[in-house]
Amino acid sequence: MSANTEKIMFALPEQKIQIVTLYPRQTSKYRGFHIHKEIEIVKVKKGSLLCEVGNDKIVLLEGQILFINSKVMHRLSYHSEGSSCTYFQIDIESYARSSLPAEYRFLSSVVANDESLPFLLIDKDSDFAGTFERIYKEYKAKSPFYEQYIRADIFRIYAFMLRNRLISDFTSKNTKLMRILPALKYIHENYNKKVSLSEVSDTLNMDKYYFCRMFSSVCKVSFTEYINHLRVIRFEEGLGSTDKNISELAFECGFESLQNFNRVFKTIKGCTPKEYRAMLR
Repeated sequence: MSANTEKIMFALPEQKIQIVTLYPRQTSKYRGFHIHKEIEIVKVKKGSLLCEVGNDKIVLLEGQILFINSKVMHRLSYHSEGSSCTYFQIDIESYARSSLPAEYRFLSSVVANDESLPFLLIDKDSDFAGTFERIYKEYKAKSPFYEQYIRADIFRIYAFMLRNRLISDFTSKNTKLMRILPALKYIHENYNKKVSLSEVSDTLNMDKYYFCRMFSSVCKVSFTEYINHLRVIRFEEGLGSTDKNISELAFECGFESLQNFNRVFKTIKGCTPKEYRAMLR
C-alpha cells in the first residue's frame, strides 16, 4: 500500500492550521491514501464517512470526530449520500516546541514515538468536540483577535494529545535522554557554527562512536540529520521575523553552502526555500 506525501497550505500560516469544509459532490477533494507531518482532525457535519487509517477502517457518523496522528497514512471517502465534513490540519510540532523546556524543544520535531496512537475516535459530546467547534466558529466569524483565540485552543489540543498518548512526553524520565541533554544543549547553542561529532561527544567525555550510537538510539535520527533539522527550523523562524535574503539567512543558520542548504531544505520541507517564503506572504 503506497501513499502520496501531501504539502499542506495553511489557511492561517502564523497559527499553522488549515481549515477545510467539504460539501456533497466534492468527491474530488477526497484524495487517495496520503500522508503528511501535520495532525488531521475530521468531524462529520452530515451523513457519514469511511475513514481508512493504515489498515484500519472506521465509519465516522454525524457529529463524531476522528483524530489522525502525524505521519500516519490515511484517506477519506463518502459512506452515505449527501455527506459533508470539516477537517483541520495542524502543525502541532511548533506548539510542542514552544511549550517545552528549551533543551527538549527540538526533540518533538525529530524523535519518533513508536508508542503513540495512530488515531483516536472522539465522541461528539466530549470537551474536545467543544474545542473543535470554538476554532471553527472563530475562523468563520473572524472577530478581533480571532487568531489568538484559535492559537489558545490549539494548545488545548496539544495538551489533549499528551494526556491521550498521541505525542511523546519528553519531560518524563528517560535515562539515556537525560544523559545526552548536555550534548543537545551544546548543539542548540552552536548550531550556527561548524559542529563536529568529536566536539559534541567531548562535552560528555564519551567516545564519539559510542555517543553516535546512543544519540541515534535516543533521537531516532543521525547526528547530522538532527543538526540539519534544527538549522532548518531556525531558518523558518528567521523568515517570519526578518526580510533578509534566503542565502544570508541560510549561512547565519550554519549551512556552509547554498547548494547543500537547498537540498536539505527540500528534503525536510518538500518544497524550495523560495516556495516556502512565498507561502508565508
